[in-house]
Amino acid sequence: MPPSSAWALDDNNFARGEVLFEQNCAGCHLGGANLVKPAKTLQEKDLLKFIGSSEQAPIQKFFENSLNHKLLAFPKAPGGKLTETDIVDVTSYISDQAMGNKW
Repeated sequence: MPPSSAWALDDNNFARGEVLFEQNCAGCHLGGANLVKPAKTLQEKDLLKFIGSSEQAPIQKFFENSLNHKLLAFPKAPGGKLTETDIVDVTSYISDQAMGNKW
């Protein structure tokens, strides 16, 4: 089930989000883990505990406000930064993975 949010989501968002995740996020979050803060995984139970939701929009807000993520250089992103579209796609993918217990 796709996450509910204000964004229009389709299969392309998830497919693109998966590629972006594998290229830019999996180094720290492989399989939904968190190598930096092991207790704060991308599993639904932890997303609910630490950000209050496993839906796309709150995950995006958390990502955009996270100092750790602001300081990161994403290896496959132009200039080392994800665009807003990239962030929507990757957080849609994360939400779908978490809500579908796919990690």
